[in-house]
Amino acid sequence: MASTETGTREPSLRRRTVSASTVDPPVITPYPDTASWRQPAIFGWLQQRGNVPDADMWRTFNRGVGMVVCVDAARAEAACALLNENGEHAWPIGEIHSAAGPAQVELVGTAA
Repeated sequence: MASTETGTREPSLRRRTVSASTVDPPVITPYPDTASWRQPAIFGWLQQRGNVPDADMWRTFNRGVGMVVCVDAARAEAACALLNENGEHAWPIGEIHSAAGPAQVELVGTAA
């Protein structure tokens, strides 16, 4: 589980995902798909009014994703169903892969 209260890009998601990893040293890369959710309009308004670069928006704000739960891909559908049945709004957000170098976050999708 990774709380994204301060951003979906480095260092927030990377630090939280890596700290939860059992790999020593943890070398993983999360690939959140920015097209997998609709970002609340407030983020677009804030970016436009504040003239905030996209990279800064991703680094600073969660863009509508408050928590990430990492599960095996084969169990993702069941995990989302369970969470949704219990009042949460869950959906597949992306993938996590082993990384050859330092842990990082790679955004994919239309808003990356």
